[in-house]
Amino acid sequence: LGYALHEEHTIGEDGCIRQDSLETYRVPLALDTVPVEIDLYEGAPSIGPLGVKGAGEVPIMNPPAAVACAVANATGCRVQQTPLTPPRVLALLLGREPAVELPHIADNWWDNVLTKPKTQ
Repeated sequence: LGYALHEEHTIGEDGCIRQDSLETYRVPLALDTVPVEIDLYEGAPSIGPLGVKGAGEVPIMNPPAAVACAVANATGCRVQQTPLTPPRVLALLLGREPAVELPHIADNWWDNVLTKPKTQ
């Protein structure tokens, strides 16, 4: 949830990252999170180097999208950036959050598909 609600990287005019320490980079604390129930699943052997399995890389991308969709559904506002800090959500509600320009991404998702299945 940190990526969705707290963690933000901004670059100053001097080209340096502004959040360069734990004093300025906001990560969720234990009191900021909800209880999580963990289920371990023993699957097929990994094909990675030395038979190791990744444990945390894939799940970190889902919560920001889920939270952004929940905020969009609740507010009717299009969410284009995370983290969804209180000031950013307020700006969304007031119509003050500037739209992110992504000229390389088509509005219709199907136009972004590189390899389209052949129709018969």
